[in-house]
Amino acid sequence: MSSTTKTTSALRIIIHRGSHQIGGSCVEIASDSTRLILDAGTPLDPSVSAAPLVVPGLFSDGPPVAALLLSHAHPDHSGLLPLVRKEIPVWLTRGTSKMLLAGKKFAAGVYLSKERSKIVEPGERKEIGDFAVTAYSVDHSIYGSVAWLIEHGNTRVLYSGDLRMRGRKEGMTRALVKALAGRPLDALLLEGTHLSRDARSPCVKERQLETTITDLLRDAPALTLAMFSPQNLDRLVTFYKAARRTKRIFVVDLYTAFIMHLLHSEVEIPLPTAEAGMRVFFPTYRPRNIGDIERRFAASRIELGEITAEPRRFLMLARASMLDHDFTGGLPEKTRALYSQWNGYRKRKDQVGFERALAACGGELIECHTSGHATVDDLVKLIGHLAPRCIIPMHTERPERMRELVPNVRIAHDGEVIQI
Repeated sequence: MSSTTKTTSALRIIIHRGSHQIGGSCVEIASDSTRLILDAGTPLDPSVSAAPLVVPGLFSDGPPVAALLLSHAHPDHSGLLPLVRKEIPVWLTRGTSKMLLAGKKFAAGVYLSKERSKIVEPGERKEIGDFAVTAYSVDHSIYGSVAWLIEHGNTRVLYSGDLRMRGRKEGMTRALVKALAGRPLDALLLEGTHLSRDARSPCVKERQLETTITDLLRDAPALTLAMFSPQNLDRLVTFYKAARRTKRIFVVDLYTAFIMHLLHSEVEIPLPTAEAGMRVFFPTYRPRNIGDIERRFAASRIELGEITAEPRRFLMLARASMLDHDFTGGLPEKTRALYSQWNGYRKRKDQVGFERALAACGGELIECHTSGHATVDDLVKLIGHLAPRCIIPMHTERPERMRELVPNVRIAHDGEVIQI
């Protein structure tokens, strides 16, 4: 592999953003006649502007882009979709399309019209220009996530997107390895989130987390709140199962109920009904023009007064914004909040205020989380199974650490042209 050799058959890889940061990912893989872009995300760090990302032909005039391949719906991989030229088709799974729809309706997310969407089935090989592309399902903290295999003649490149091996769908990694066996990968663009983080940080399996949450529910003295993203389907299932095991009613909000409705036909997840041990809370602060969704769940609706009258009966999904809009500034006595998200979000102003209110009511916040990203040990195991000729770490602040773990590592820099 060389960054200077020029041959007409060479593929060019450019990490436009993400070689030395987590989030904001955007990668180009190009032949002499076809350009593909993988992901177009906004940075996780709000102090980093999304504007400076320059990819000729993607956001403005320049050489044509044949397609944008989306790995999943998290904003740090999809957030720049509104800026992408309208004539560029976006290839994604049906699950990712549904997560974008839910995010648009409830979380001011990006919108992707049906006309621009090219829905792909995982494992289905498609041709784009002189490339063949195949999406493979991977386990991540949002439904519909995939890795992308890019083939050009005998050259094969795998873009991992974001993935982990400790969720409820561990078989996805085995299926990915099996599907790629037999022919070597020339390059593996591999997420390395945990290369940047303390190797001693715990990263338990999702089923272990379910046991922990169940135990915390059993001894909770009053109302218990679950703070997590409902697009993390594994975590949604974890909290639901913990509620069932402790005979608590699981109270979800309209956003979560809508996601469960969207995915009910695709995965084994119940609809939020009283018969299933769930009720739906209608937050005061909710989007307009969702009357059809409200009507769909009207029969399962529960009011806050019913919850606070018998707080130990419930496990309630909550957001920091509910403090002022629904709890009118004060939480029930001894409320316990189980925080199940990246702890970096705890620095947000509304979350800081929420935690002050918890302390004021004699309650507590307990972190109950496991990462949506592969541990360093799991990354090394995956590399061993795939045996790529070259590993290019990205989606990490410390790609150099990969060299300490495995051979054949190429450290890239944003904007650098790497030829295969």
